[in-house]
Amino acid sequence: MEATNQIGIYQIENLILQRVPFTLLDLTNEANVIAPFEHLNSYYLNFFKNLILKTTAAEYKSTEKFQSLPKDAPVVIVCDSGDDSKKIASDLESAGYINAFYVEGGAKTLTALPIN
Repeated sequence: MEATNQIGIYQIENLILQRVPFTLLDLTNEANVIAPFEHLNSYYLNFFKNLILKTTAAEYKSTEKFQSLPKDAPVVIVCDSGDDSKKIASDLESAGYINAFYVEGGAKTLTALPIN
């Protein structure tokens, strides 16, 4: 099954501003996934920082935070290239997760867009 739930920077920002309790699986090596959102008020930025689960593609399933997620909880996956995140989103969908999203193109697409 191919993952169909792509998400972009503007949709992620909207989740933050609406204070949707999602989990961001940060699988990046060196990318700063917070940087594209630093223009936000500190209230929202602090909310977002608490949603991030920094892990690896091989280890995310073994983290306590991930294991405690219900299958209907929103999960956004971002890696460096987009390849791992797309595969994991597809794997999660196959496992019954109904709100698994991935960032097409990975972290570089988040940091490449100008935000005003």
